[in-house]
Amino acid sequence: MFRGLIDDAKSAVGDVVARYATRAAIGVVFAVAIGFAVSAIVVQLVDRFGAIAALWMIAGGFAVVGIVAMVVEGLREKHQETADKEAEQHDTEQVAGSAASEAAMQLPIAVLGSLLSGPAGPISALSIVRFLGRNFALVVLLVGIGMLVWPTNATTEGVRQDEAAA
Repeated sequence: MFRGLIDDAKSAVGDVVARYATRAAIGVVFAVAIGFAVSAIVVQLVDRFGAIAALWMIAGGFAVVGIVAMVVEGLREKHQETADKEAEQHDTEQVAGSAASEAAMQLPIAVLGSLLSGPAGPISALSIVRFLGRNFALVVLLVGIGMLVWPTNATTEGVRQDEAAA
């Protein structure tokens, strides 16, 4: 039953592993080339400045490369964190809004179903209707507030257009 799915997963994993193994092999070749280039630079610097000064220069060069790499990586991580936070906030707002609207749309039917399915269902429903009738002004106020905060497609489209413009 799941044989085809398992075979597809194995094939996908095999392709990913093969791709990264190829990249790692290419990386090893470049690392060896960089090692020989550094060795040639060291020999040239030793001939010109002496062994101690040459090794200090190489150490300083590697330190500069490390500092530059550290700064670039820090900036990249900061940018990535900012982008992740913005995406997470947008996704959370979107999911929370859609979940709230789904719950709000299904709530009246769920409440009505639970009221009518009980042993005294029609009697309790009648008493709730009487209670709402006595507090009609409060019901109208709550419905008005609900309509004000109810999410609509037009507002979410407007928010998306504003975000795209920014």
